[in-house]
Amino acid sequence: LNATDPVLREVAATALGRYGELDDDLVTQLRTLSADGDKRVRAAALLAVARSDSDSDAVTKLLLASLQDPEPEVRRSSIAGLASLNSEATDVIAGFIDGLDDTDSTVRRDSAIAIAEIGEAARRSSGRLMELLGDDDGSVRAAAASALGVTARHTPELVSALGVTLSDSEDAVLLASLNSLAKIGSKAGGQSDDVIELLDHPRADLRAAALTCLAKIESNPEKSVPLLSRALADDEWAVRRDAAAALGEMGSDAKDAVPALFKLLPIEDDSNFAKDALRSINTAGPNAVPVLLEGLESNDRRQQYYSLYMLGKVRPKAKEALPLLKRLLAETDSGRMKQSYQRAIDEIE
Repeated sequence: LNATDPVLREVAATALGRYGELDDDLVTQLRTLSADGDKRVRAAALLAVARSDSDSDAVTKLLLASLQDPEPEVRRSSIAGLASLNSEATDVIAGFIDGLDDTDSTVRRDSAIAIAEIGEAARRSSGRLMELLGDDDGSVRAAAASALGVTARHTPELVSALGVTLSDSEDAVLLASLNSLAKIGSKAGGQSDDVIELLDHPRADLRAAALTCLAKIESNPEKSVPLLSRALADDEWAVRRDAAAALGEMGSDAKDAVPALFKLLPIEDDSNFAKDALRSINTAGPNAVPVLLEGLESNDRRQQYYSLYMLGKVRPKAKEALPLLKRLLAETDSGRMKQSYQRAIDEIE
């Protein structure tokens, strides 16, 4: 800590910051280094003090004062130190809000990220965060969009502002805005058409986020279910998984997706999430009957089981399945299958 080489002082301060609480002598030396002539030393010392000094009031005061440092690297370290305190104190939140106006984009970004971690307690930052949706730096816009989803009131103004960002040129901004709109839910339904345009985005994580968002904000299943069902044929496993999860969360409203989900049962990678979705939907419409009848004679046990299970759930009742069920009942030698066939017949009759 007392080396003449600033690199050594920086390394020492960084190392001490990893140890947690330190004795008073070391903390005093670190505080002294927070005013060092080298910016990297100051930045490392501030973080180390935040992590090791048990006097939270003194630490907060030091970090807030360091937000006025002329070097962006030091101000970023101050924001990181304040965030590490996990405090919702008024002066800490005020420091983050001040950081949103910093001349350096990385400080603005990190301040928005810190505000997102606090959530609703930092609601008074919402106005400035909405302004930052138009920031010149994409990482700042993305951080602001994420923070707004957990801090701001779900007003029409917020929904409109996030909707505008769905045409942003930066993928990170699109992803953050989709996630925030999903948190708002049905109040953001007016943005569903813009979300739908992102369902064909070349990035798989954005397609998945758009699917999840659509399921959360669109209240009309006749509009959302066909699009979510189509996504079950996506080339990317994560997109198919998230589409199935979104359909499952819709429950019986997603019954028209049963045929598409049923086709995923024999696919080893997709079978588990398809089964989860089918159990959550727990009903089926007449459009599922042809696929379910095929499944009854499938060699895949999963398709056999869910055919029997779902046929009894079809409304109106799938009476056209009765001849096949009765034939299979007569042909099988398995006591367990006889019970399953009879149960499905009883549910339909």
